[in-house]
Amino acid sequence: KSLQAKGRSSAPVLQLDQLQLAAVDATVQGPVTVNTRTREAKGSLQATVPGAQALVEGAAGIAQGGGTFKLRATDTSALQRWLARLRVGASPVEVPAVAGNRVQGALDLSGQWNGGWHDGGTAMQVSALLQSERLLLTGVDAARAALCAARTQRISLCQWHAGRLRAYRADR
Repeated sequence: KSLQAKGRSSAPVLQLDQLQLAAVDATVQGPVTVNTRTREAKGSLQATVPGAQALVEGAAGIAQGGGTFKLRATDTSALQRWLARLRVGASPVEVPAVAGNRVQGALDLSGQWNGGWHDGGTAMQVSALLQSERLLLTGVDAARAALCAARTQRISLCQWHAGRLRAYRADR
């Protein structure tokens, strides 16, 4: 477990030109700027965790924000096991889309967001594309398992708005 940061602070702005964090078998690195008064942040962060790599670039704030994200999971089983070990306080981290299921395979998830995170992100819009040539989801939810058992799939998750998924499309 380590944290290395290089940058400067001029209250209320903290600008980290180099941030490197290693903990719980994960690394996060990249430049980030945080304004503690306005609770806004912007940056370009790369993360590596068991089974996956991610890149997030953009800005996030209460009323506005926008950016892009990419996730490449080469081993979703390892990623799911790693997520199961994480805790927020005393509670485990749960991913609602796979809760109670077992995931095997690989996937690419990419997308963008626009809007702020106030009111639980209800004003934020997220568009995403999930692609996989080999992904298997098994467990208690037969509908999700059938959808994800496709040999080749492309799922467009579009218009996450007001805290709800407004549309999705699955292609083989």
